[in-house]
Amino acid sequence: MPTLWRTARNVREYLVKVPEMGKRSACYHSLRKALAPRRAHMRRRVALQSMPQHPPVPIHIRIDTQEQRSGIPALLAAMPQVHIEVIPLRMGDYDIGGDPCRVFERKTGSDFLISLAQGRLFAQLTALRKSRFAPILLLEGDPLRVDHSQMAPESIREALTYIAAILRVPILPSRGPADSAHLVYAAAKQCQVGQTSPGPAVGRRGASLPDRQLQIVLSLPGIGPVTARAVCARFGSLHDLLSADAALASVPGISPARAAALEQLLHAALPSSEAGGAGEA
Repeated sequence: MPTLWRTARNVREYLVKVPEMGKRSACYHSLRKALAPRRAHMRRRVALQSMPQHPPVPIHIRIDTQEQRSGIPALLAAMPQVHIEVIPLRMGDYDIGGDPCRVFERKTGSDFLISLAQGRLFAQLTALRKSRFAPILLLEGDPLRVDHSQMAPESIREALTYIAAILRVPILPSRGPADSAHLVYAAAKQCQVGQTSPGPAVGRRGASLPDRQLQIVLSLPGIGPVTARAVCARFGSLHDLLSADAALASVPGISPARAAALEQLLHAALPSSEAGGAGEA
């Protein structure tokens, strides 16, 4: 009987303690849940404090003097870490650096139509492509919505597709000077602050053999994209092109004077290492 009595008492004590343990457990979990965001914040704060602090990297942008009237240089100068240099640029309107060096050619909608009608636009972009620069066309406004335009919409669309598809010049649309300033700033920040070491990225495929051959033909003076394709169609290989005598004059788009200059360039002896070393000295 005493054993039975002690067993019953133990059962009653257990039944009393179970709710109390449940209450304590609930309070404990509620407190832990309430303190979780604060603990996470403290962990992030400690992690940030342990990270090495680097000074902000300055962003250098060279701007052509004719762009001062647009108001964009003043907007760029007010942006974080931006250092502008307003000088006469030989090519383009905004030089934002990078490897290869990126250059913005800025055109409003009306400027785009005027330069297109005068035949200057393709020459400008082709000259940039042949140089060491990587051009970007910053198109401020929609040329299809320019008032009193005498150019057919289909011609404007063909020009835009030719620039993007054939000349391979990217086109960035902009709504106005403020939008243009932010686009130039974002591009400069990506090219300079986030720039990686030069060279192709890991896993990225290089240019194909036809593309490399076309780039060699495009490097010849006075040879644009259309003429370069005509040269490739006329000659079977670069070897045939280098050994061509008077056949260059038969290529559409190459005048006799240009053909003679190219033949002289292709057949002239290459500079020797002694001459190159003397020139550098």
